[in-house]
Amino acid sequence: MSQGNYILLQGNIPLLQGNILLLLSNILLLQGNIPLLQGNIPLLQILLLVACVRNRVAEWNRQRWAEISSCDVVQGVLGFEVCCKKGSCSLCSMLFVNPS
Repeated sequence: MSQGNYILLQGNIPLLQGNILLLLSNILLLQGNIPLLQGNIPLLQILLLVACVRNRVAEWNRQRWAEISSCDVVQGVLGFEVCCKKGSCSLCSMLFVNPS
Protein backbone atom coordinates (compact mmCIF):
# COMPACT_ATOMS: atom_id res chain seq x y z
CA MET A 1 0.00 0.00 0.00
CA SER A 2 2.78 2.42 0.85
CA GLN A 3 4.56 1.54 -2.41
CA GLY A 4 1.48 2.58 -4.35
CA ASN A 5 1.44 5.97 -2.68
CA TYR A 6 5.12 6.48 -3.42
CA ILE A 7 4.58 5.95 -7.16
CA LEU A 8 1.68 8.39 -7.11
CA LEU A 9 3.93 10.98 -5.44
CA GLN A 10 6.59 10.54 -8.12
CA GLY A 11 3.98 11.12 -10.76
CA ASN A 12 3.17 14.53 -9.31
CA ILE A 13 6.76 15.77 -9.23
CA PRO A 14 7.03 16.35 -13.03
CA LEU A 15 3.72 18.20 -12.91
CA LEU A 16 5.14 20.48 -10.23
CA GLN A 17 8.25 21.07 -12.32
CA GLY A 18 6.04 21.98 -15.26
CA ASN A 19 4.31 24.61 -13.14
CA ILE A 20 7.65 26.09 -12.10
CA LEU A 21 8.64 26.47 -15.78
CA LEU A 22 5.31 28.12 -16.48
CA LEU A 23 5.92 30.54 -13.61
CA LEU A 24 9.39 31.36 -14.96
CA SER A 25 7.97 32.00 -18.43
CA ASN A 26 5.42 34.39 -16.87
CA ILE A 27 8.24 36.28 -15.12
CA LEU A 28 10.06 36.65 -18.45
CA LEU A 29 6.85 37.91 -20.04
CA LEU A 30 6.51 40.48 -17.27
CA GLN A 31 10.09 41.64 -17.81
CA GLY A 32 9.30 42.02 -21.51
CA ASN A 33 6.50 44.45 -20.69
CA ILE A 34 8.67 46.76 -18.59
CA PRO A 35 10.58 48.27 -21.57
CA LEU A 36 7.25 48.79 -23.34
CA LEU A 37 6.01 50.75 -20.34
CA GLN A 38 9.21 52.80 -20.26
CA GLY A 39 8.76 53.52 -23.97
CA ASN A 40 5.33 55.02 -23.30
CA ILE A 41 6.55 57.47 -20.63
CA PRO A 42 8.00 60.04 -23.12
CA LEU A 43 4.80 59.82 -25.17
CA LEU A 44 2.77 60.48 -22.03
CA GLN A 45 4.99 63.46 -21.18
CA ILE A 46 4.50 64.87 -24.69
CA LEU A 47 0.72 64.45 -24.43
CA LEU A 48 0.69 66.18 -21.05
CA LEU A 49 2.79 69.04 -22.45
CA VAL A 50 0.44 69.44 -25.42
CA ALA A 51 -2.57 69.43 -23.08
CA CYS A 52 -0.90 72.03 -20.86
CA VAL A 53 -0.09 74.29 -23.83
CA ARG A 54 -3.62 73.94 -25.19
CA ASN A 55 -5.07 74.85 -21.79
CA ARG A 56 -2.82 77.92 -21.55
CA VAL A 57 -3.71 79.04 -25.06
CA ALA A 58 -7.40 78.58 -24.30
CA GLU A 59 -7.06 80.58 -21.08
CA TRP A 60 -5.13 83.32 -22.87
CA ASN A 61 -7.83 83.41 -25.56
CA ARG A 62 -10.56 83.69 -22.91
CA GLN A 63 -8.78 86.68 -21.36
CA ARG A 64 -8.22 88.35 -24.71
CA TRP A 65 -11.81 87.63 -25.75
CA ALA A 66 -13.03 89.33 -22.57
CA GLU A 67 -11.01 92.41 -23.54
CA ILE A 68 -12.31 92.36 -27.10
CA SER A 69 -15.88 91.80 -25.91
CA SER A 70 -15.76 95.23 -24.31
CA CYS A 71 -15.00 96.85 -27.69
CA ASP A 72 -17.51 98.84 -29.69
CA VAL A 73 -16.59 97.10 -32.97
CA VAL A 74 -14.60 93.94 -33.58
CA GLN A 75 -13.35 93.21 -37.09
CA GLY A 76 -11.16 90.40 -38.36
CA VAL A 77 -8.17 91.61 -40.39
CA LEU A 78 -5.78 88.95 -41.71
CA GLY A 79 -6.46 86.67 -38.76
CA PHE A 80 -6.13 89.45 -36.19
CA GLU A 81 -8.96 90.91 -34.19
CA VAL A 82 -9.05 94.71 -34.25
CA CYS A 83 -10.65 96.37 -31.28
CA CYS A 84 -12.14 99.80 -31.94
CA LYS A 85 -13.09 101.96 -28.96
CA LYS A 86 -14.32 105.53 -29.18
CA GLY A 87 -13.03 106.02 -32.70
CA SER A 88 -9.47 104.77 -32.06
CA CYS A 89 -8.41 101.32 -33.25
CA SER A 90 -5.76 99.14 -31.63
CA LEU A 91 -4.53 95.64 -32.33
CA CYS A 92 -5.90 93.41 -29.57
CA SER A 93 -4.82 89.87 -30.34
CA MET A 94 -4.95 86.96 -32.73
CA LEU A 95 -7.67 84.59 -31.58
CA PHE A 96 -7.11 80.87 -32.14
CA VAL A 97 -10.20 79.73 -30.26
CA ASN A 98 -13.34 81.65 -29.53
CA PRO A 99 -14.55 80.55 -26.09
CA SER A 100 -18.18 79.56 -25.90
